[in-house]
Amino acid sequence: MSYVKMSKIRIVGLRAERNVIMNVLERSGSFEIAPTGELGAGERVRETSHLDKVTVRRSRLGFAIDFLNRVCAEAGRPNKKPAGRAVMGYDDFYDVAAKEYELLAAVDELEKISFERVEIKSQISKLQNLNRRLAPYKSVEARFSDFRSTDSAAAILALGPSAAPNPLSDADFPSHAENYGCAEGTLIGVIVQKADRESALERLSAAGFAPCPFDGDSVPAEAIARNDAEIARLENRDAELLQAALDYNRYIDEFMTLFDVLGLEVEKSEAELDFVRTNSAFVLEGWAPEETAGRILDEVRSKTDNVVTAVCQIDKDDKPPTLNTNVKIVKPFEGITNMYSAPAYGEIDPNPFMSVFFFVFFGIILGDAGYGLVLSVLCFLALKFIKLEKSVRGMIQVFGICGVSAVVAGAVFGGYFGIAGAPALWFNPMDNPILMLAVSLVLGVIHLSVGYGINMVKKIKNGHIADGILSVIFIYMIFIGVGFFALNLIIPSAKWLTTAALYTLAAAMAGILLTNGRASKKLGGKIIGGLSGLYGLINLFSDVLSYARLFGLALSSGAVGLAFNMLAAMFFTGPVGYIIGAILLVVLHSLNMALSLLSAFVHNIRLQYLEFYGKFYEGGGRPFTPMGGKTKYVRFQ
Repeated sequence: MSYVKMSKIRIVGLRAERNVIMNVLERSGSFEIAPTGELGAGERVRETSHLDKVTVRRSRLGFAIDFLNRVCAEAGRPNKKPAGRAVMGYDDFYDVAAKEYELLAAVDELEKISFERVEIKSQISKLQNLNRRLAPYKSVEARFSDFRSTDSAAAILALGPSAAPNPLSDADFPSHAENYGCAEGTLIGVIVQKADRESALERLSAAGFAPCPFDGDSVPAEAIARNDAEIARLENRDAELLQAALDYNRYIDEFMTLFDVLGLEVEKSEAELDFVRTNSAFVLEGWAPEETAGRILDEVRSKTDNVVTAVCQIDKDDKPPTLNTNVKIVKPFEGITNMYSAPAYGEIDPNPFMSVFFFVFFGIILGDAGYGLVLSVLCFLALKFIKLEKSVRGMIQVFGICGVSAVVAGAVFGGYFGIAGAPALWFNPMDNPILMLAVSLVLGVIHLSVGYGINMVKKIKNGHIADGILSVIFIYMIFIGVGFFALNLIIPSAKWLTTAALYTLAAAMAGILLTNGRASKKLGGKIIGGLSGLYGLINLFSDVLSYARLFGLALSSGAVGLAFNMLAAMFFTGPVGYIIGAILLVVLHSLNMALSLLSAFVHNIRLQYLEFYGKFYEGGGRPFTPMGGKTKYVRFQ
């Protein structure tokens, strides 16, 4: 087991000293709070008013940070923040909390600026839309109100399709039409007798003309000019507000720090909802590594005399968090397992085993020493010069380590940027695909055998010795029997191998038939269980064949690289051709490398999750997450 043993801690303190105690636990970096168990005294008070207030303040800070980032980008000077979280000590961190009143006042101003800018942009949009509607009428020098009905006549201003003829030219009533210049269509002004107004509108509508919707006392060009002037004024005001917002960017670092300060306060307040409390005291429980539990409790007692602490017995219903203690080279691979499910506390840690197979399979699938070298160098440079979050850093480390595997695999199988005829320390899969398939299947058998072996150890450890042995030993015999057959193909003169294979396989299948139904107490159940076990051998061989993907992907990476080299070589004539060919080589091999990396990762984790973990791994645990570790912008020294 590569886990840190956990201690269950219980602390009884005064509610008035809650912050003092919680701050000690937070600063320890080694305490994970948990819901307090039922104690028979006290109660859980679901009072959330303080939590709600802190959450609102934190949300406002989040808005201010996002708003400042947006306005800085809008002004062409985005915040130049380093990658990853800022490193800060606890004293500096909490010093920012003393400026909360000042910082929230700045947030108030930013909110006002934001609201005003939203209103300004809405007004500008309305005026711009209005001007677009007015644009077809800008050549009309009369006021919109001039186009109305009098006691005897009616004037109509209408907009229709481009180059449309006057629809009233053949009307059976007198009319006069004037055509105004209009780029957006045909704009005409029509005068008819008042009694003929409706008939004129019908003919205009039938021809696709729409009456002017405006009826104010403005001349169209003047109305557009006034709107343009108002738009300019609003844009100037918006520019002033933008500059005012930029002036508050001096607070951005403190905003982000206070955001995390309040985030930790939210964490404490949420935890307090699970405390058992009385009017004056509270009880909290949580988890800490065994070697640090005593130090944490000593620190709590040093801050107050009004506290009772204890390290409690872990109950069978408790679910302690998992903290791995793998060696440095295995540590990054924990993220791959956690993507599936974190190990349960006390479960056999799969990472030391999985990391070895992941490393080997990755190299075989990528299969090119050149690609592996480039990958490892790029990952090393990223780790050296870029501040990365823990999860991202872990994955970069995995790729960097596995790049070494690709270098080794490329040397073994002759893969160097897809160059044809490159020397191989063993053989080239393109020249001997059957051997490559055999290697892939043998690696699959080894992978599965380790998985079954871990399952056996797990059952024996839990006291099920016979069950552990019987569930695995016959699978091993199947593998050995098939191995004898394979050796006989390589050494035809060793006839005894065939006999050994047949006896081994027969014994294995008999063992499965006789023991697979051992859990059933009835004879019928035992028989059905045995037959089911034999039928399950189909799944076993299916699992082994899954490793043929190593063979297929290894060949595809090399074949595509070879094809790209041939394609680029077609341009290698003359100086310009060599330049084009070189560019093609870089681009095409970058594409092949990216696709091969994707395959090496996705198909690799499929083999780990389905074929390997499916044999023994339960998971369902949760990683140890101490208080104070869920910050967004700050990490502590």
